[in-house]
Amino acid sequence: MQKQDVKHLNEGLKGEHMAVLSLDNFIKDESDSYVKDKFDDIRGRHKSQAFLIKKRIEEIDGKPIKSAGFAGTMADLKYKFSPKKYKNNDILDTLISGEELGVNALNEIARELDDQKNIDLIRQIQYENTVIVDELYNLKNNYH
Repeated sequence: MQKQDVKHLNEGLKGEHMAVLSLDNFIKDESDSYVKDKFDDIRGRHKSQAFLIKKRIEEIDGKPIKSAGFAGTMADLKYKFSPKKYKNNDILDTLISGEELGVNALNEIARELDDQKNIDLIRQIQYENTVIVDELYNLKNNYH
C-alpha cells in the first residue's frame, strides 16, 4: 500500500520538478519585469509543493526522486533548442497548457492513492495549481 503511494507521490513530485524547470527557462528569457515576477512567484509555489511531496514521501519511508527525469530533460532540451519566438501570449499559452496537464495528472494520482493523508496533500496541491491556472489566464487576458 505505502509502496504504491510512494510511486504515485513521486509522479506528482516529478510534475512539480518539471514545472520548476519550465519556469526557470521562461523566467530567464522573459524581458518584462512584471511577468518575470509573476513567473518567479509561481515557480516558488511549485518549489514549495515539491518540498511538501518530498517530505511526505520521506515520512512514509520512501525515496523521493530528485529531478524531472527523462521527460523533463527532453522538454528542457526542446525548449533550449527551439527558436526564441515565444513572446507574451505564446509563453502564457504554453504555461497554461502545462499547468492544466499537471492539474489533470494530480487528479489521476489522487485516485490511485490509498492513504488519506497522501490524498489530502495531492488534492491541496491540485487546488493550488488550479489557482495558478486562473492567475495565468488573468495575466494573459488583462496584461497583454
